[in-house]
Amino acid sequence: MFFDTAGIKWKYEQEGWIVDTYLGSIRYLPDFWIAGLQWGEVKGHLDPEGMHRLHALASAMAECNDGSDVVILGDIPRPQDSLWPVQLHNHGRLWGVPWSPEPGCPMNRPHVKIEPDRLNRERLTEGFPFGVPDWAQAGVVAARRARFEFGECG
Repeated sequence: MFFDTAGIKWKYEQEGWIVDTYLGSIRYLPDFWIAGLQWGEVKGHLDPEGMHRLHALASAMAECNDGSDVVILGDIPRPQDSLWPVQLHNHGRLWGVPWSPEPGCPMNRPHVKIEPDRLNRERLTEGFPFGVPDWAQAGVVAARRARFEFGECG
């Protein structure tokens, strides 16, 4: 609902990859391909092993000018929420920036260093305090109104 309402082209589990990382080769099937050369991962929880794996994958895949950033999608924020999904971008090291489907280097946006530690593990699934951008408001509202498998709404 969010992607469609926000006018973002997407595909679900389009293709798997074998990614060479600092942990060795990792098999990876992204949850979403998002227009703008980004991969989306839905994460409700990250354990320490999952965080190291995600850090290694994003560091290898999201190389500035040569790769595709990884967006961590957790709970759907409310329209006036301060928390927003993080786009992982490798610009000499791994950085978290407020997610936007715009192509190109996002380092002109606020950014925070991402290390595979407990604090970042928790913050990636909850979102960082970047705020919901104007372009995403209608999509957030539509996604929160959608009925899910257990009959929950909003």
